Amino acid sequence: MTTNAQCWKVTRTDSVEFAFTDHDENLTIGGTTYLSAIGFVPSAIERNTELQTANQSVKGIIDDDNIKVEDMRSGKWDGARIEIIEADWKTETELRDLMTGFLGEVDIQGEQYLSVLHSIESELAKPIGRTVQLRCDADLGDSRCKYVLTSDPLTVTAVNSNLSFVDIGLSATDGYYNSGRVEWLSGNNAGTVFDVKRYVELGDTVELYEPTPFPIEVGDTANIYQGCDKTIETCRDTFSNAANFKGFPNLPGVRAILGGTVK
Repeated sequence: MTTNAQCWKVTRTDSVEFAFTDHDENLTIGGTTYLSAIGFVPSAIERNTELQTANQSVKGIIDDDNIKVEDMRSGKWDGARIEIIEADWKTETELRDLMTGFLGEVDIQGEQYLSVLHSIESELAKPIGRTVQLRCDADLGDSRCKYVLTSDPLTVTAVNSNLSFVDIGLSATDGYYNSGRVEWLSGNNAGTVFDVKRYVELGDTVELYEPTPFPIEVGDTANIYQGCDKTIETCRDTFSNAANFKGFPNLPGVRAILGGTVK
């Protein structure tokens, strides 16, 4: 009879840690207590000797004591670091490392959660360094942009959906908040940040790229920030910040190259 068990240690991006095992009793291994999680169902791990991405799915039943649906819907589990080991449950000793990786976006399906674990090799596929492109690759107001960005207070006065709401107190021009962001301060979505797709002056309507995890309600408050389309024209004319532009606006276009006008 095998005495092997699989153990998962989860470290969220906010440094909160969880540990689970597929054994029917809690295990303490290397100073970490792994809680027995019957509703925690990882798929089989496939590994090879090449540096190729090996992904694994994981699903489970939401447990209010350890895994809260509010945290999952607000994205606190997205990108969590996962360390998987195989252990001997009889002696409570580690046998070998199985996999290290990061959780993808967590999907809620009824009373279950579902996600994909991306192996650490997937980090090798991420681009390193800057991308040569016409538009700026900095974010408005960050340390590279250096523009001093301030927020405007927002209070929801009407709700269209989890993607659209109204604040009649906003007095900005059409498109002012396009590509900006909303940081929720109160309500069920407090603590979450969402990118703004569009601001329509007529009706004072704010549209988001992605729906909020919980319903937006009248009276919810937030900070809303101006956006930038990352072109040199906007950087120069709107923000007077061309000296910090992090794009390459003088790159020749495809037509110029194919037309033979580039020397």
